[in-house]
Amino acid sequence: MTSQQFGNVSRLLHSQVQGVLATWSTNTRRPATHLMAFGFRQDLTHIFLATSLHTVKATNIHTCPAVSMLWDDRTGKLSDHGDGMLVTMSGTATILPAAGAVEARSRFLEANPNMEAFLQDANTAMVGVRVEEYAVVVGYGQAEQWSPVQCDAAL
Repeated sequence: MTSQQFGNVSRLLHSQVQGVLATWSTNTRRPATHLMAFGFRQDLTHIFLATSLHTVKATNIHTCPAVSMLWDDRTGKLSDHGDGMLVTMSGTATILPAAGAVEARSRFLEANPNMEAFLQDANTAMVGVRVEEYAVVVGYGQAEQWSPVQCDAAL
């Protein structure tokens, strides 16, 4: 990973409040997408999400933990053809037990302080995604792919 790649991903994630999570349903054998608020480790190795346990995404993560997520700063202007940036991430998601969700909850609330009440709901769980790879595209150019350095600390 280059410092430019790290910087591009870090800047984009800091500038966004939502991203699109993609999951796979083993029941329907179809993908599903979900607009999600998120938090993340500053070293970019983990993304943190919150979800109700009674959702399609929670079921999909439980049965098929491979996920991807997309963030995009395009504005709908012609300049996006050269300047817009899009980041996709692939990783493995885990619904975290309450006792193991302290960091996830903290990182999520750093980015989304308005969602405290949602996290208080007994049916809400934290999801940790261990990032395996990012792909960064500026304009409509070639994707540059890289994997963040994995931390030894387990979720």
